[in-house]
Amino acid sequence: MTFTPDMLKRELLGPEIQARLRDGIPEIGWQGDPWLTLFFNHLTDSWEIWDEYSEKPRLVAQKRNDSGEINIHTLCAHLRDHDLRRMTMADIEDRIDDHNDAIERAQTAAMEDKMGEQLERVVWAIGQDEGITRPVVGFGDLWRSSDKQ
Repeated sequence: MTFTPDMLKRELLGPEIQARLRDGIPEIGWQGDPWLTLFFNHLTDSWEIWDEYSEKPRLVAQKRNDSGEINIHTLCAHLRDHDLRRMTMADIEDRIDDHNDAIERAQTAAMEDKMGEQLERVVWAIGQDEGITRPVVGFGDLWRSSDKQ
């Protein structure tokens, strides 16, 4: 391994953890990857996995240091589940579609909430102009996509 000045900020972790990351953990189905190295970055207080396959190492994963320790089994299970080499193109496309659908649902819900708030403000303003003093409740639900179907 060639150490770069950027790596001086990091601490290379023990050989037993590195061995499990590189050689695999058969009990959980992790086959290992000889090019991966686990570091602890003291500047960002996070765990980092670097892939050193090419001339320029690249950051594969990063996790905040919540508990002060890393569970190598959980880490390797996560790597196993996200290893693109073990997936078919259809699996990758499905994961991308699911991810994009979740983003779209969140954006739609946020837009519907905003439209509902704006509608309630308009109704309230009209009520003020017309002298209506009782509150109007629930107009925001008119804009929910689930009610339109």
